[in-house]
Amino acid sequence: MREYSDSEFEKKLMLLKNTHGLIKSLSAWCFERHEHYKSIISVWFNAIKKARIEKRLTLFYLANDVIHNSKKSNYKFIDGWATTIQKSIPYVR
Repeated sequence: MREYSDSEFEKKLMLLKNTHGLIKSLSAWCFERHEHYKSIISVWFNAIKKARIEKRLTLFYLANDVIHNSKKSNYKFIDGWATTIQKSIPYVR
């Protein structure tokens, strides 16, 4: 199991740029720490609430990549993201 900390993940989210490579890289980082999926989803949602509007779309791209790849890998991310995505939609309108 890889080390995980909420503060480290939050920092990574705030530094995330809207490039395919960086989004894929952070998505892979999340999968390496999939045991902490509840914390990852919670920190992501808090980042959505704090981020500037233009940054929120990038965070959604990350969530999309994690969810999409979860379908292939059978991680628990899909169930965890379901309600969180619904709660976060108003932040990108």
